[in-house]
Amino acid sequence: MASSANTAGVSRAFWIVAVCCMAALGEGFELQTPGVTMPVLAPLFHLATGQGFIGGFFSSKSLFASMSTFGLMVGAVIGGRASDMLGRKWVTVISVALFAAFSAATAHAPNADLLLWARFCTGLGLGGALPNLLAIVTETASPARRNAALGSLYACIPGGGALAGLSSYAFANEAHWHTIYYLGALVPLLALPGIIFGVPNLKPLEKRKADKPSIGFALFGEGRARTTVILWVGFLFSLMTSYVLLSWLPSLLISKGLPKPQASIVQIGFSVMGVVLSLGTGFLIDRPSRAISIALVFLSGILVTAALSVAPATFGISLVLGSLAGGTLAAAQSIVYGLAPGAYPTHVRGTGVGFAVGVGRSGAALGPLLAGAILGTGAGPATVLGVLVPLVILAGLCSLYVNRVTRPSGALAADPVPVPA
Repeated sequence: MASSANTAGVSRAFWIVAVCCMAALGEGFELQTPGVTMPVLAPLFHLATGQGFIGGFFSSKSLFASMSTFGLMVGAVIGGRASDMLGRKWVTVISVALFAAFSAATAHAPNADLLLWARFCTGLGLGGALPNLLAIVTETASPARRNAALGSLYACIPGGGALAGLSSYAFANEAHWHTIYYLGALVPLLALPGIIFGVPNLKPLEKRKADKPSIGFALFGEGRARTTVILWVGFLFSLMTSYVLLSWLPSLLISKGLPKPQASIVQIGFSVMGVVLSLGTGFLIDRPSRAISIALVFLSGILVTAALSVAPATFGISLVLGSLAGGTLAAAQSIVYGLAPGAYPTHVRGTGVGFAVGVGRSGAALGPLLAGAILGTGAGPATVLGVLVPLVILAGLCSLYVNRVTRPSGALAADPVPVPA
């Protein structure tokens, strides 16, 4: 009987993780759509790069690349906190439905202003979903497989990006670009029935109604202040680096002389390798030697990003380096996402992870704007890519610190986390 109950528990956990991964696939698809549709939408909606650093920073092209991420910042903070108060399940359902609805609305935007606001509202849903998906998987997976489950969840984000890249082959043109945003709405909707009927509505504060922790206590109480701040810095620079490439890589390669169809293939390689290395990284950091794995991932990211900045724009070299950049940077993000839930006890985990995701997404929003600003000064793609190298270094150092001071993945519990000062 005990064996049968254990098997049922494992099966249920598997399906919960699977539907969360489906939702994350939709999230990744949606995050990639600005990058794959920008070459088409820029002339249709008169999106421009801008002149000078400030003009480039606030240009319509830069804003289009970043508006969903600005929404995601706000949504992550609100969604993470709401889940600690109301429960993970229904906050996740509302968030997934929201980003699906506004993805479809993007396809009907009549002008550039409404296009940008549709992307912002899409981001609100994306942000509300992501910290809750992370928390649900963390609290569902067995201790021995927790990081692997989180790695699988995160791998679905670049996996969705790869699907968006593939869809651009058929639909990234003036007549059919709307279809990409319809697909962005369809993928998360497929996950909704599984979330509604399969995920329990955990309410971490239900037994603590007389002592609901404040946001400040959740983030900085019980010795968590230093870890929270360093985790935020790691998120900030890791996502800033990745989203420069997610939003600008095809345009940067085209400006270096690579034909548009070949640049699209490189972008697909970027996303596909992200899936592969994210999965592999999740399994590696379940092992005792995970500090070595973390160091190797970030070192690889540093070397590949530096090589990409100086490499000639030939198809073979761009495909290899672009794919490796996507893989190593996605693996780096998988690490910071995997470390975040272990830094907070159950009753404040939604708040802690939500704020970390929100801060990270501020980097994801600022990254494309920074790239636009650099290009606005007349600098070339090599300068944009070269600026990313020190950011990867800082993100790696922060991740190693957080790994050192947080507990092993198997020790998650509802009690406060003892974090060294």
